[in-house]
Amino acid sequence: MKKNLKKALIAIALMATNFASFAECSTSFDGGTQYYEDGYLIPHRTDYSRFFKCNNGYWVDMQCPALLWFNPASQVCDFPWNVENPGGVVYP
Repeated sequence: MKKNLKKALIAIALMATNFASFAECSTSFDGGTQYYEDGYLIPHRTDYSRFFKCNNGYWVDMQCPALLWFNPASQVCDFPWNVENPGGVVYP
């Protein structure tokens, strides 16, 4: 009985993992829709210290540490003088 329960739990965990890997986020921009894979990052529209992360099909608003801006080119929080295009071009 315990062996079957263990197999069932492993099967459920594998299905959940596979489902999460297919989750996508989308944006609508200039009449078109763009899809992004889970984990993709895009800049916030007006606040350069914030960005959005695609997490299981939903955009999550994230915040860089104090005095740093999100750098769309390197996909990390960075010093403002290293960020060429802080606003990016696509938004959720």
